[in-house]
Amino acid sequence: MHPKPMILLSFLLAASLSACNLPGSDNATPTSSADAVMTRAAATVSFELTQAAANQPTSTATPSPTATPTVTITPATTATLRPTTAPQTGGNTGCDAAGFVRDVTVDDRTQMTPGQTFTKTWRLKNTGTCEWTTSYTLVFVSGDIMGGPTSQKLTASVPVGQEIDISVNLTAPTGAATYTGNWMLANAVGTRFGVDGGSPFWVIIVVGSGPTATLAGPTNTPGGPTNTPAPSATASPSLYSSASSVAVSETFRLDLDVGNVSPSGGGYDFQFTANSSSDKAIAPQNGAVFGVWGSSAPSLANCAGATMGSGTIQVNSGLVGQYLCYRTNDGRVGFLKVLSLTPADAGSVQTLEVSFSTYDTP
Repeated sequence: MHPKPMILLSFLLAASLSACNLPGSDNATPTSSADAVMTRAAATVSFELTQAAANQPTSTATPSPTATPTVTITPATTATLRPTTAPQTGGNTGCDAAGFVRDVTVDDRTQMTPGQTFTKTWRLKNTGTCEWTTSYTLVFVSGDIMGGPTSQKLTASVPVGQEIDISVNLTAPTGAATYTGNWMLANAVGTRFGVDGGSPFWVIIVVGSGPTATLAGPTNTPGGPTNTPAPSATASPSLYSSASSVAVSETFRLDLDVGNVSPSGGGYDFQFTANSSSDKAIAPQNGAVFGVWGSSAPSLANCAGATMGSGTIQVNSGLVGQYLCYRTNDGRVGFLKVLSLTPADAGSVQTLEVSFSTYDTP
């Protein structure tokens, strides 16, 4: 309490006690006089206390500071990432990807003589995010290998964004036909990848000449020479494209005019579809038509007159060993044989292996 009000209260109490001894106090009523004095004293004290409170500096309530919790920052442990073995599936990934630049040697459908040796060179670009080391390989995937290796290592490393010329030594087959070999790259753990989205790159050659001409020679008859008809060319169907083995994985497509296999794109004649383990089929594409012939090899004439359609042909173990006639989207007639369906488990991703012969009919 402030000291000033205490002094004043003491003074008033003393004054009131003195008043009780003043002359003439005998005629006053003690109780009422004392009450009046006490009332005035209390009022005075109340006023003084009020004034004293009013004269005190106004204190502004200041919120107590909020305690800020102390955060202890513990550095996170840095995990060391170790390379893992990539799944053995085809197609491009962000790490391993390639782009086709051009054929350096042996353009598509280059004419060759039977048994001719040649070097095929492709120029490819590393469009992925990983360097191709000399542990990467060129691998044969389908078609005609033409005496080449099944795989061979790259001769130099290829940094990201750089180009490389990749060559392979091949030999033309001896039979007159069009031959196609499909190739891809594989990384250090054997995962294959192709160009421009995962497609193989290829070599296509034509061995031998076109239709042969049968010439009629002069004849001797009694009575002198006779007019000999002018030489005439007898046109016969020529083999336009063929392959002794082509592997077509589920969802991939096959172009029977040139033997190319790809996961996407136009111009292909059928797709190996797989809607479920019990619903896998050869599905004609782009206007091509197919028909099952049987277990014996058909002739070109057989297939030219066979009933064919655009409906799907169910693929299962029963189709292995069967021949199919077809007319490609470019109008060429031919036949293929289903060589194998692997693995045997239909619940797995399967690969359909076929051989085919496509003829350039006159």
